[in-house]
Order: sequence, then C-alpha cells, then structure tokens
Amino acid sequence: MGRFFNVTNAILNSPYVNMFLALLFLYTSITGLIDNYQSNIKGLSIHHGIALYGLVMFLKSIINALQALSKIEKVKGQMSKQIVAKKD
Repeated sequence: MGRFFNVTNAILNSPYVNMFLALLFLYTSITGLIDNYQSNIKGLSIHHGIALYGLVMFLKSIINALQALSKIEKVKGQMSKQIVAKKD
C-alpha cells in the first residue's frame, strides 16, 4: 500500500502533470469563453475562473522549470570547476 501512495504522490507532484493540466484547463476554458462570446452570453461564468486558475498553474510550472534549469546550470558549473581543479 505504501508503494501505491509513493507512486501516486510522485505522479500528482510531477511538474509535467501540472503543466499538462494547466494547458488542458486553459484550452477548455478558452474554448468555453469563445463559445459564450459567439453566443452573446454576457457576465462572469465558471470559464473565467478556470482560465485564471489554469494560467496561474501554467506560470507556476514554468517558474519551477526555469528554477530547475538554473540549478542544473549551477551544478554543471561547479562540476566543471572541480574537473579543471583535479586536472591541475
């Protein structure tokens, strides 16, 4: 049972899953907004909230990805310095 929770935790906390869900939320809510606009339905609806939530999720996942890339570059730089130091 513990392995099941570990796997589901890894899937649910995956940045790729979050980015996919954010894009899915954005797509579905934007198509709903376009349908409402074409039908001349005015006012706020659930699509507005889902679009905003999807946008926030997408921005958070982009920020997490950029932070991960900067950490990778930092480690890469430190490793190259260690390799050069060992060669001398």
